[in-house]
Amino acid sequence: MSSGCPAAVPGGRWRLSLCSRGAPGLPAVWEKDPTDGRPVVRRQLCRVCGECTQVCPSGALSLVGRAMTAADIVQEAEKDRDFYCTSGGGLTLSGGEPLVRPTLAAAIMTLAHQKGLHTAIETCGWFDLDAPENRTALRHCDLLIFDLKHLDSRQHRAFTHMDNSRILENLDRIVREFPALPLWVRTPVVRGFNDNEADIRDMARHVAQLPTVTRHELLPCLPVGEEKYAQLGMVRSQLASVGPDSAQLQELRAVVAACRREARHGRAEGEA
Repeated sequence: MSSGCPAAVPGGRWRLSLCSRGAPGLPAVWEKDPTDGRPVVRRQLCRVCGECTQVCPSGALSLVGRAMTAADIVQEAEKDRDFYCTSGGGLTLSGGEPLVRPTLAAAIMTLAHQKGLHTAIETCGWFDLDAPENRTALRHCDLLIFDLKHLDSRQHRAFTHMDNSRILENLDRIVREFPALPLWVRTPVVRGFNDNEADIRDMARHVAQLPTVTRHELLPCLPVGEEKYAQLGMVRSQLASVGPDSAQLQELRAVVAACRREARHGRAEGEA
């Protein structure tokens, strides 16, 4: 669990965002290069044991985050209760993907609700909705923030290496099975992937038909995390570093707004 810190969200609300590790971290093991004696990182041997941080000669290697229980996490969140009360914020489980650790997610959400904290979960949508602990976490969730990247399965797999059928199924099922749970849908806009009117309109129309979705946001892809890529010896795709310019983003946001107006008008006519 990476340590969280208060952060402002739209509307000026303050929340404590706690990032769960959805996959093993990558602290590196190292050895000396036989040609010149310099330390060499061998990440493929990492077992996430942390021993390398204890013997690193320069102290450059470190483990990020610390082990915490659900009670530890909620206790940390309660330190900022005054901020949440005055701003309307609360505690957010983020990641990684928090719902790939269903037991911890359920324990945190349940305990936070018992303490009277507003709770939210940020999810990529790829998790087991039938796991009892995940259903418990969602029952104790006041706001679900759902990431939706693309509707086309081939395009989604080509860019993320994952099929999106479970994501789309989970989104539709959550709307049906948790009708009292408000959803925000967030779409990261990435150049060459989904930064065109047709793809955004398809997603916007799908989302606009879901009655519990109260917000559909388009977020530009930003060139963040470059230092971490370098630390991990990885090269970030240039495609993933570039989002739309502000003018194009405004045009795409207008498409989303138009689809939501169209859906509201259609529902109003149906009720008339």
